Amino acid sequence: IDECANSNGGCNHQCVNTDGSFYCECNSDGYQLQDDLTCVDVDECSTDVCDQNCANTVGSFICGCNAGFELDSDGQTCNDIDECVMDNGGCNYVCNNEMGTFSCSCTTGYDLQPDGITCTDTDECSTDVCDQNCTNTVGSFTCSCNAGFELDSDGQTCNDVDECLMDNGGCVHVCNNEM
Repeated sequence: IDECANSNGGCNHQCVNTDGSFYCECNSDGYQLQDDLTCVDVDECSTDVCDQNCANTVGSFICGCNAGFELDSDGQTCNDIDECVMDNGGCNYVCNNEMGTFSCSCTTGYDLQPDGITCTDTDECSTDVCDQNCTNTVGSFTCSCNAGFELDSDGQTCNDVDECLMDNGGCVHVCNNEM
C-alpha cells in the first residue's frame, strides 16, 4: 500500500513511502518536523547565523548590517566600510577609519572645528609661545627677537647678545653690556 497516494499521507510537505509504512520530510533546511506530519518554519535567527542583524523569513533568513558595515559575499558576515577611501571621508586633512565609522583629525598647527571635518590654522602666537616677537604662519609660527638679542636653538627663547665680547662693543675704554 502506498500511504503517500492518499492525501500525501497527511504530510504537509513531502511524503516518502516505505515498505509497510511512510514518513514525512520537509522540503528545505528552513523547516523542521514539529510532529510526524507537520513541517514548521525554523527561526534561523535564534542561532546567531548572522554577524549583526537577522530577519527570519518563511523557510529562510536574511542578514543585514549596521551603518558603517557592508554584507560580505557569504551573505552572513558584516565587514567594516573604510569611509576614508572615498574622498578622504569628507575630512579636510586626516581621515581615521574606525570600526563602523570614521573620524577626522588635523595635522600639527591646525584645529578641528565643531563640524568635525574642517581644520583651521591654529594661532600659536595667542599662547605666548615666543619669548619676544611671534609671527603666525599657515600651520606654524616663527619667533624673532628685538635688537640686542638672538634667538636660542629652541627657536622660541631670546638671549641677550653681549656686544662687549666683540671688539669691545666698539668702545674705546670700558664696555658695559646692558639688556
